[in-house]
Amino acid sequence: DGMARAVNSVYLSAPEYLADGKRFRRALEGVHVVEHPGDRKRALREAEVIVTTGGMLDGGPVLYYIGELYPDANSSIFLTGYQVEGSNGRQLMDSGTLTIDETVIRPACEVEKFDFSAHAGHSDLVRFAQATRAKTVVLMHGDQRDALREDLAPHAEVVLPANGESFTL
Repeated sequence: DGMARAVNSVYLSAPEYLADGKRFRRALEGVHVVEHPGDRKRALREAEVIVTTGGMLDGGPVLYYIGELYPDANSSIFLTGYQVEGSNGRQLMDSGTLTIDETVIRPACEVEKFDFSAHAGHSDLVRFAQATRAKTVVLMHGDQRDALREDLAPHAEVVLPANGESFTL
């Protein structure tokens, strides 16, 4: 559900950049994609695993699923990325509660944290930009864009688009 649909289509359009594009395509054959909000109810009834966006649990489809599944002790919530201080994800990790629509809930289901961050660190990004000899680097989001721009500027033009700004690559 969520942004995963768009990401999968990007991967499928460029399989040569995957370790095994055919295997990825086969894996997606068994996936039931949530196309619109009505499909979420079907996913709750039929799915064994739901993968959704909203990794810090502050918005997105994940709140719908948690709102429906939190009383079910047979369900689980798997957090796969960094949970920033003040986020619902961090609150869940620290106190076992989270807030949905201004209501604090305590899920009966298991909560597990896995370190699967999709984000490279500051020094990793600088090394990557240097190694690729990028002429232009576009920093879309992040807490430390200005610091990263400072370290990248000697090597490439650095663009920091404003929220909502669009441009052509």
